[in-house]
Amino acid sequence: QSHNQLIAEDWDKEAYNADIGRTMHHLSATLPNLQFEQQLTTPVSPGATVNVQLNLGNQGAEALGHPELGAPLVVTQSLAAGTTYIPGSALLNQTLSGDLSLKVAYSTDNQITWLSEEPLTVADITDIRWILEQPLAAGANIQFGYQFLLSANYTESTMMMCWVRHFLS
Repeated sequence: QSHNQLIAEDWDKEAYNADIGRTMHHLSATLPNLQFEQQLTTPVSPGATVNVQLNLGNQGAEALGHPELGAPLVVTQSLAAGTTYIPGSALLNQTLSGDLSLKVAYSTDNQITWLSEEPLTVADITDIRWILEQPLAAGANIQFGYQFLLSANYTESTMMMCWVRHFLS
């Protein structure tokens, strides 16, 4: 046996071996510098249609997202109770740099599953997700958004929870 192998026996004299002393490679990553801004039309009043504009900018030196490895840049918006998504609005008002494209997905069960097509009953939509199909280059900015209808008896402020998941390319 070499100095990098270990051989052991258990109670019934069955032998096991393993390599030890393998070289481990050090992995490192640069923290992303992602700027995110969400704007809503004002004033927001019960019964109104609200426009939500999302702006995303890569202020870092590295591209963000790695779609070819299953790790794209993703933005998810949860619709607040008392709001209804307006059909087709997640595909409107997109401003993308160069050859960038967004894929939109919809959830009707609070992000448990995702649909690639808008469901027929839009009142069931609980979440919207935009998936950037290419890496977001350093210095690049994108804009996208959606609209929702605020119910006539809604009295609380409209707060959407937003998660941005990103990976360095």
